Amino acid sequence: GQVVSFEWSGCVPAERVAPALGPLLPPDLAATHSEAAPEGFHAQFSAVAKTYAYLCYAARHPAPLLRHRALHVPPAFDPERAAAALAPFTGTHDFSAFENAGSSPRDPVKTIHAFTLELHPPFFVFLVTGSGFLYRQVRNMAGAAVEAGLGKTDAQGVARALESRDRSLGGPTLPAHGLYMVRVFYDPDSVRHEFAPWAVAQ
Repeated sequence: GQVVSFEWSGCVPAERVAPALGPLLPPDLAATHSEAAPEGFHAQFSAVAKTYAYLCYAARHPAPLLRHRALHVPPAFDPERAAAALAPFTGTHDFSAFENAGSSPRDPVKTIHAFTLELHPPFFVFLVTGSGFLYRQVRNMAGAAVEAGLGKTDAQGVARALESRDRSLGGPTLPAHGLYMVRVFYDPDSVRHEFAPWAVAQ
């Protein structure tokens, strides 16, 4: 889940901060654990990899109760075609074609350690782990995969988009409501262990 870091000079022990926060948080947030961090630790900049999920479901009609939780796609969606389109993303590439236009300048070269599609009919979830991500990169990559599942592109089309570095070839940006952060990695050894050969110490 999400990790946050902050400086604390109060008298409450670090391990009791999370329970103390509970009554102060809105109902859609929960602090589950707290501990003292090493000197210099930063929740964002100390991360060496992150895993995101994008949740979709295939159905004839949209489900109103899922409208803020998952993306609806037509039942014609082919998960095998979508899964095949994920392969070109794995490895180290320039992901300019999958960064939204007008984003702040950042190094577009990122490493994708793993990109998979899990099926739980009628739901399916894209899981991607990478060294870091450009603005809306995960939603854009998942958008290309959904397009593949609907027969609008394929693995070769994804590879061409990557090579072109042209955002107009990178597929649609999926809405934010299907995106979830799953895990943040802070230990390079754990990344290497889980995702070799693509995992590289940062």
